[in-house]
Parts: sequence; C-alpha cells; structure tokens
Amino acid sequence: LLIFVAEHRSDQTYVSLLAEEFMVTKATVSDSVKTLVNKSLLEKKPHQLDSRSHSLHLTRGGQQLYKQVMSY
Repeated sequence: LLIFVAEHRSDQTYVSLLAEEFMVTKATVSDSVKTLVNKSLLEKKPHQLDSRSHSLHLTRGGQQLYKQVMSY
C-alpha cells in the first residue's frame, strides 16, 4: 500500500480505489490502512467535497520507508 500511495496522485488513493486495484475488499484495505496510520506511516486527509471519504498520504516516516524499500 505504501508504494501505491507514494506513486499515485492523491485523487487515486482512496480505500475503494485501492480495494479495486488490489482485488480485495474495502474492509481489508481499511484494516491495513488503520495499521499503517497507527504506525505513523500513512495519514488520512478528508476529501474536500465528501466528508465520508479520505485520501491517503505518506507521513515522513512512510516516505523514509518507501525510499528504503525502493533502494533495493
């Protein structure tokens, strides 16, 4: 999920789009997102027009981990 979020625009980082991309349920993505948010690797930002929806963004820690992973 971190790599996907890092490499896509914020309008493409919603739970429903991630679920479709990875062919899993929204609940599965939501659980994964919750874990990554709790580890301070992702943050959720509310959608400007739809308060029920959030886009996902890497935190500084998430960006550092992404760079480490991509350097291999």
